[in-house]
Amino acid sequence: MDYKTISLKMLDTLQQGKKKLGSEARKRMASFVGSQLTGNGAFMDKTGSDDLYYTPFGLMLAFVLQLNINTMLTGQWLENRTPKCRIWFTVLPLFAAVCYVNC
Repeated sequence: MDYKTISLKMLDTLQQGKKKLGSEARKRMASFVGSQLTGNGAFMDKTGSDDLYYTPFGLMLAFVLQLNINTMLTGQWLENRTPKCRIWFTVLPLFAAVCYVNC
């Protein structure tokens, strides 16, 4: 029986996909993901605004692509949204993984 969460399954799938990409494709993907990070530490939606929905996916891709991001800034941005919703508990493991990689 598989006891992995959906987030862990997604990370595994992304890791496997990354292995299939050539170095140029990985560079382009990393460049695009990095370009979606806003000055507030969040990842942007299609209109360029900070977005709580897109941020966990951005964190996941940042982790897989080993991007350096300002985790302090991202953490502050997430904390400012915590009282408004409960997504923090969904995002926290991804955020912790990105912080670990960036240390």
